[in-house]
Amino acid sequence: MSERNLIIITKIIGIYCLFYAGVKAYAAISTRMWTPSNLVIAGLLALVAGVSFYIIRQQKYSWFFVIFGILFVTLLRAFERDLVQWLHGIL
Repeated sequence: MSERNLIIITKIIGIYCLFYAGVKAYAAISTRMWTPSNLVIAGLLALVAGVSFYIIRQQKYSWFFVIFGILFVTLLRAFERDLVQWLHGIL
C-alpha cells in the first residue's frame, strides 16, 4: 500500500477515536449509567486519538500504529459491552 493510504488511515483513526471518545464521555455524563467505565473507555480513545494527531503533526507515519489503531477500534467495538461490565465490576 502507498504512503498516501498510510496518511489517510492514520487521520481516519484519529478522527474516529476523538469522535467516539466524545460520544462515550457525553453518554457517561448525561445518562449517569456506568460513568467510571465509560470515562475510562473515553480516556483510552482520547489517548489513541492524541497519539494519532501527534503522528500527523510530526509526519512520522507508521504501519505499526495503523494496524494497532485498526485492531484497537475493532476489538473495542466488538467487546464493548463486556468491557464496560467488567470495568464496572472492578471500579
